[in-house]
Amino acid sequence: MPDITNSEISLPNNWEAVGVIGQGSFGIVYRAKRTIGQHTEQAAVKHISMPRTQAELKAICSELGTRDERTVNEYLNNSLQDMLGEYFQMKAFLGHPNIVACQDIQQIPKPNGLGYDVYIWMELLDSLSNRVMDGRMDRNETIRMGMDICRALSLLKANGIVHRDISPQNIFVNSRGDYKLGDFGSARGIKGTSTILTMKGKFSYAAPEVMKGEPASFNS
Repeated sequence: MPDITNSEISLPNNWEAVGVIGQGSFGIVYRAKRTIGQHTEQAAVKHISMPRTQAELKAICSELGTRDERTVNEYLNNSLQDMLGEYFQMKAFLGHPNIVACQDIQQIPKPNGLGYDVYIWMELLDSLSNRVMDGRMDRNETIRMGMDICRALSLLKANGIVHRDISPQNIFVNSRGDYKLGDFGSARGIKGTSTILTMKGKFSYAAPEVMKGEPASFNS
């Protein structure tokens, strides 16, 4: 089984990482920019490494019960296909005022031939967590946030989607004050074992049945 090495971040398509917005179980989100001619555009770029470390690769092999590269690659490819399918499902909501806009995705096979680096470009937004810490969430603003996120959840329910990670880290706001729900496409696609790749939701916010690995409902 080949070794996994982590090199300095280099984003595809001439994008430059200028800072880290957040980091979680499924990857790192960078603040990124790209200059074309006299114009500079900005985006949030999420980088998901599958697998991230040699320890994570060993955990996958352990749960699959084999070190066979073909079997491991099949598992990683299935996870990638799920991720791509859910990304395009999320992109179908492009233009909805309460869903974070996903703009592009790219998957790059790892140099050692085992796994992928996935990059997802999203609109650059402020986070609910920042607003809370800055003391900007008064009663009226909290009500507005709740109504906006309920609109997002109603849309997901109508399309048979269970988010499973409603938390401040996944609620964002644009410059017009529209609150948006994000991060319900990529993370859901990684499944099949009980490793860190499959954890759904944060312990402080997830329903008990989710943390037990049981099926999640809209009530969850």
